[in-house]
Amino acid sequence: MLSLENVKNIIWDKDGTLTDVHLYWGEIIKRRANALIKEYQLEQVFYEKICKILGLDMVAQKLVQEGPVGVLSRQEILDKLNDYLISEGIKSSKELNEKIFDEVHSEFKSNVYDYVKLIPYVKAALEKFHNMNINQYIITSDTGENAKSIVKYLNIDKYFTKVWGKNEVPYPKKTGKPATVLMEQENLNPEETICIGDTKMDFDMAKNSGCRCVLVATGQIPREKLEGYTYAINNLSELEIK
Repeated sequence: MLSLENVKNIIWDKDGTLTDVHLYWGEIIKRRANALIKEYQLEQVFYEKICKILGLDMVAQKLVQEGPVGVLSRQEILDKLNDYLISEGIKSSKELNEKIFDEVHSEFKSNVYDYVKLIPYVKAALEKFHNMNINQYIITSDTGENAKSIVKYLNIDKYFTKVWGKNEVPYPKKTGKPATVLMEQENLNPEETICIGDTKMDFDMAKNSGCRCVLVATGQIPREKLEGYTYAINNLSELEIK
């Protein structure tokens, strides 16, 4: 059990911390891989490799532990994909690949809720901290519009003062600027604020904005790895705030 004191504010990550990242991003990656194969008229043998490049292990049906999801920016993932395709002799276009990513995501919105699921112990934790009058926020690399719709669908929107995506603060999370801007706007003290996430990116945001950090092993990275950065727990039932 991890017990923290002097916490008045929590900044949450979304994917892998509140919602099942394997289910959600796994489906997006599969759709993107299929769209790329269709566009470049590739043999099906490329499907599994492209999924792996994008961060999904098709054998385990889970995101790769050290994969790009939640670690690299969207542009870095596109660069990695482009480099791979070119290395295979495919006339890849970064602009076309980005267009494919956007089209897939747009189509995915029509049944996105089929792939949205709360991680165990999340709702109980949100309710507990809400009843303690702790201010709760979300900062995610997803779009703000998508994040807000998911939070509303999951019936947890009442717990959050603000839900921010990459539209609201156009800086990478790892710079710390999204959290810094939020705290300035909300008049929050970094010493009274913790960031809760599931990747090193979340740790970097906390560190670079002057906050404490708790990492939870409910995403793609095991607790043993997360403990190399900061406090780490297996799930949110292990977090206590006094």
